[in-house]
Amino acid sequence: MKPNIKELDGGFVDFEDGTKEAIDAIIYATGYKTTFPFLAPNIFEVKDGEASIYRRMVSPKRPGLFMLGLIQPVGPTIPLVEVQAKWLASVLADHTKLPQRAQMESEVHAHREQIMRRYVGFARYTLEVDGRKYAKQLFGDISRGMAGV
Repeated sequence: MKPNIKELDGGFVDFEDGTKEAIDAIIYATGYKTTFPFLAPNIFEVKDGEASIYRRMVSPKRPGLFMLGLIQPVGPTIPLVEVQAKWLASVLADHTKLPQRAQMESEVHAHREQIMRRYVGFARYTLEVDGRKYAKQLFGDISRGMAGV
């Protein structure tokens, strides 16, 4: 992983962290910008690629607003969305309790810190999850009847 490109210099690339490397080819994989034009920004927005959502699904500021499928897994997406749906069904059926806002925000912060260390400080990876660990975490919440314990 390298940080953003600062400058192209012939066959070399200068990176924002001050490093320079000889590069044979550059593939522009620009990704996408996550937006919700149907929601006012004061309700929910992904700002500068950073999404502050508990368990990558719940806005701590609006615990009744759920975002399933808004993940970037290491592994397949669709099976994890099914796990998210089971987790949400358990929450909505009142079988799994959500923690208080402060605890949700603490988990969001801890996840962000972990991602920033792993992916060289890029906010765009805030939705990154390890598929197996994430599924285990959600199923653990369901089996305990309490998220985040």
